[in-house]
Formats: sequence, C-alpha cells, structure tokens
Amino acid sequence: MNNYIYPLYPLQQGDDELLEQIFSTQPIIQQDMLHEKNLPNSQPCDPPIKSQDTKSLSEATDSTKKIAHRELERQRRQEMNSLYTSLRSLLPLEYVKGKRSISDHMYEATNYIKDLEKNIHELKDKRDKLKIVTNFGTTEITMTESISGSDFATVRKCWQGVEVVVSSSLKEVVVSLSRVLEVLLEEGLTAVNCVSSKVDERLIHTIQAEVMDPAASINTSDLQQRLMSLVQQVEFP
Repeated sequence: MNNYIYPLYPLQQGDDELLEQIFSTQPIIQQDMLHEKNLPNSQPCDPPIKSQDTKSLSEATDSTKKIAHRELERQRRQEMNSLYTSLRSLLPLEYVKGKRSISDHMYEATNYIKDLEKNIHELKDKRDKLKIVTNFGTTEITMTESISGSDFATVRKCWQGVEVVVSSSLKEVVVSLSRVLEVLLEEGLTAVNCVSSKVDERLIHTIQAEVMDPAASINTSDLQQRLMSLVQQVEFP
C-alpha cells in the first residue's frame, strides 16, 4: 500500500516539480527501510586485537618465569645431593653405619670434626712433651761428653729457635754468660730458658733461644763460630 504525503499549505507556482521528486523518491526510501528490517541481527564487534596480544604476552612471560624457577630449583637439589654424597664418603664407616637420613649424616659429620680437633690437640701435646724430653736428653749427653774436654760451644736448631751449649773450664777465664746472651741478641735471638751447672771443675751453660723475627733465618754455623771464638778468647768481628 502506497502512502502519499499531501501538502498542508497551498501550492505555489513551480511546486509541481518538487512534488514529483518527493513522490518519486518515497517508494525508494520505503524499500530501503524494509530491506534493513529484513537484515539479520549484526554480531557484536570483536575485542581489540591489541588487548588480546597484551594478555597473551603476559601469560607467556609468567610461564617462562615458572619454567626458569623450576629449572633453578632442580639444579639446586642436584648440587645439594652431590654435596651430601661427597660428605658421606668422607665420614668413617662407624659414623654413618645404620644411619640413612641426611640430618643424621650432618650430625655425625659435626661429631667427626670435633673428634678430629680433639685428636690434633692431643697429638700436639705429645709432640711437645717428646721434644722436651729429647732436648734434656741431648743436653745431658753433651754435658757428659764435655766433662773432660776442652772449652767449646755448640749450636743446634730446635723447635722455634736454637739451643746453645757453652762449656768452659773453671781453672781458666770463665766465659761471661752476659756476653753469650749479647751475641745471641745480635743474631736476632732472645733467650727463653737458661740453665748453668758445674761439673768437674767446668761451667756449662745451656741456653734455649727463640727467633725474634719468624721470617728471619738463622745460620747456626756462623753463630757457633762466633761463640767458639768467644769461648777461646779469640777476637771476632
């Protein structure tokens, strides 16, 4: 059914052409309106591609971080297992026998270290005692051999320095102990122990001296030569 538009005002001259144009375009407009009604409902627009890309990138980054974290954790566990295995191999059988957990091995490793430290201290004490006995034994032998001998001086290295034995006859000029100590001081030695004794008209001085400078080296041959010159009353530089 065609709809027509009638003017509400009187027509003027020249309006006939305008009416013809209006009536000719009216069916076309109605057809366009009907065509739009018959079109299916349009679908909503897709979300912006940029938002999807940002979300995908964020998810990929999180996934990469998780993978890297798992890999680092796996490497850490492998290193710890390797260290535990190495530690267990160093412990004697009596410390790990019947014990399987890592905490037990750590506890026994601590006990093993404490036992080693205790053994080291005990061995040091035994060594020091043996050195003392050896030094006294050497001194007694030297004193026995020098009872009927001539004046002399001997120098030998000991634990932290030297041991000096000076023997002179009481029938002659007695060697001054202070002069001997002065020579030792000039050679970079300080006396820590001195024993003087008389045996069959002889005076024997046994001196233990330590090096004042640990980095310095003592030439025992030169020192003995200086002391021999002193004992025999020979001038020396």
